[in-house]
Amino acid sequence: MVIIMYPKISFLPRLLLFASVLNLAIAPTVFAASSGTIDRATAYALGLLGMVVIGLAIYLAIVIIQPERF
Repeated sequence: MVIIMYPKISFLPRLLLFASVLNLAIAPTVFAASSGTIDRATAYALGLLGMVVIGLAIYLAIVIIQPERF
């Protein structure tokens, strides 16, 4: 019987992969909502900026609610 042990993947690479995949879903929506007035690279940048802002808002809310953890 062979037991295959997979290496433990840290949290940051998973988070970056999830953010990239989520940006692939958000950027075309931003591009379509702009009616072609912005280019595709700007749509991806706006999608990434929106995810960063929402992530910081969630982090700051957690820090305010549970300050003893930090």
